Parts: sequence; C-alpha cells; structure tokens
Amino acid sequence: MNRIAFMSAETSFHLHATEDEERCLSAFTQVLNLDRQLFNRSVLVGHYGNDVKRYVAHLTGRQADEWSKYTLARIEEDQRRILASTVDRYIDEHGKLYIRLDKQSLMDGVLRLGASDAVRVKMKPRVKWHSKRMSQDYIQLLLNPLDP
Repeated sequence: MNRIAFMSAETSFHLHATEDEERCLSAFTQVLNLDRQLFNRSVLVGHYGNDVKRYVAHLTGRQADEWSKYTLARIEEDQRRILASTVDRYIDEHGKLYIRLDKQSLMDGVLRLGASDAVRVKMKPRVKWHSKRMSQDYIQLLLNPLDP
C-alpha cells in the first residue's frame, strides 16, 4: 500500500535562445499534464548575453499529490526501476524527491530521466519519517505507482 502523500510539487526548466519557446512550452505542458497558466516565466541572461527563459510551476495540496503520483507513474518502467534502485540519491533528509526529466524525450512525449539541461521536478511529502522507511516507501511507490 502506498504511504506517501505529497503536499507540494514544483517543476522548472530553462529555455535557451536556440530553443523554440512556444514549441517547447506546448510540448512540456501537454506531456506533463500542466496548465500553461501555472508557469511563472522570468528572463535571465546567459553566459554569452543571450536570453534564457526560466519557467517554474508550483502545485500544492491535492493537486500536487495527484500530479506527482501521475508523473511518477508515467515515467518509463525501466527508468522507474533505475530510480528505485538508487532512490537514496534523489531524496533529501526531509523526504523531498528530486528528479530530472530529459527535455528531448519530453519533446517526443516520453518521460525519461535526464541529467544536464533537464526539466527539474521536486516533490515534497506531507510528513517526514524514518529514513530507512522513507526509502522503502519511495521504492514501493516507484515500482507499483498505480497501487491505491
């Protein structure tokens, strides 16, 4: 049985001057099942003086819980297994889960783990619990994401 309930979730990404902002935003919002209006946009200056657009969406309460579980369930099974086998690398001492999704795979409609230039996702559970149990509960959630 799934013991984790999330109280907040945040997703963020950067779009560089060479990326088609409208195409990326459209693909990411569709694949991540997020309303475009949830994203706050800011413009930063990149290393070479180019504009870098930063998008951040923050969810709370039931919406965060449902979205987090939906997103985890949609990550490819082999990727969830990898995440489950190394989950301690992705959670902090407060139980927050940090993952990165590959931007190019998102453009293709697939949720895969990524490393650099990724869409970042942070999921904060409602309660903090013993670290050993926390890891086990996350593993259970990742391996059986559709369990009630």
